[in-house]
Amino acid sequence: MNKGNDLGIIGLGTMGSQLALNAAENGIQVSVYNRDIGLEKGTVDNFIESLPNNFEINGFIEYHAFIASLNHPKTILLMVPAGIIVDTVIEELLPFLDNGDILIDGGNSFYKDSNRRYRNLKEKGLHFIGCGISGGSEGARHGCSMMPGGSKVGYDITKNIFSKLSSKDKNDHPCMNFIGNEGAGHFVKMIHNGIEYGEMQLIAETYSYLALYMGKEEIASLFKSWCKQGYSSYLLEITIEILTKKDEKGYVLDRISDKASGKGTGQWSVNAGLELGSVVSVMAAALNARLLSSDSELRQNDLQVFPKGNIPQLAEIEILEAFFFARLINHLQGFHLIQQASTEYSWHLNLKEIARIWTNGCIIRSELMEQLAFTETFWNGLLDLEWVKDTLESNLNSVRTLIRRSAELLHPMDAYSSAFNFWLALNKQQLPTNLIQAQRDYFGNHGFKLSDGSDDNLHHYAWN
Repeated sequence: MNKGNDLGIIGLGTMGSQLALNAAENGIQVSVYNRDIGLEKGTVDNFIESLPNNFEINGFIEYHAFIASLNHPKTILLMVPAGIIVDTVIEELLPFLDNGDILIDGGNSFYKDSNRRYRNLKEKGLHFIGCGISGGSEGARHGCSMMPGGSKVGYDITKNIFSKLSSKDKNDHPCMNFIGNEGAGHFVKMIHNGIEYGEMQLIAETYSYLALYMGKEEIASLFKSWCKQGYSSYLLEITIEILTKKDEKGYVLDRISDKASGKGTGQWSVNAGLELGSVVSVMAAALNARLLSSDSELRQNDLQVFPKGNIPQLAEIEILEAFFFARLINHLQGFHLIQQASTEYSWHLNLKEIARIWTNGCIIRSELMEQLAFTETFWNGLLDLEWVKDTLESNLNSVRTLIRRSAELLHPMDAYSSAFNFWLALNKQQLPTNLIQAQRDYFGNHGFKLSDGSDDNLHHYAWN
């Protein structure tokens, strides 16, 4: 009879420590260990000493005792920095593991690394789960959105743990489920972060345009009204709080540098789109905006041409329609990329279920996600939903007006423009890429297919 603990957690950074508290509070017996990666020695002792009396968590400072404290099959959650450190910890653990033990990587690992780890550990008789976790430290403590992928057998054994650690949807079901094989869980979390990039940039561009003729309190009030009209999201809600936050020095936002950064998942998402042949232009625009903001060498000169006349103001409904149009395109592109990966890797991903997992606990939770998750229609892509297509068509003029007005003011709106041009191209019967094919054939003899589709052969024309 097992008398050990249910879960071992390696890594007591912000996320690892909060997940340990979450687990203990939900009746999971927990052992914790820390390699002192980037943390001061004594982290385990300090963490254990800081716990209230009602928390029962066992801390260890060496592997042998840590491993010995766990039930069989041992379930170990790695909450260490992504990359080589994950591989290092796995190698250190291998001598202590038995056939059927389960390793869960809960960091923001690159999905191809998770593919490799899944295969390598499977050969050794171990179950590997690459689990995307979203929600930040608050989610880790009180319930996060979890995207486990990899070993289905390992997931079935640990399902109860994931269920207790996760947030709950509107029907009180856990915001987690088995995503798919290999690195599917980390891939889906990566695209979650890519959509997050796009959402943040769209909100920032909306704010920047409104700030040309409105104050922060007024913009916050407008965003509040959108939330009340059924367009709320976690990112919009925190933006309202950010815009109105003041101290003795004034608005906090005014003292924050405009040089933005990220942790790499946005770039991974854009690269995945390129590799899989799936357009993610809104994510790319958001990534480019961050890169440009930090490029001090290029950002040296102000424009010497200035707009003339009064600042053109849009009706509030036009701004809302433009914003929702761009958000729909961002989500459409993200889910389409997930579908492309599902086909490429034979992961059999369920997009509607992924949307449900994202309805609570994660950073991109929103009323839009609720609509996508709980619609009665099954969908493999957002354009399967008639209301999505109808909304994009009806809001097209508003986003066109916003882009035109911003251009008149020489004001950049990269993510909006990317969303707008994507929809135009998607609905254009004839694109100018036939000229590109002719050019490629002219200088490189690459050949082209015929527009009438009369055959599937490559043709060549003697241009010169």
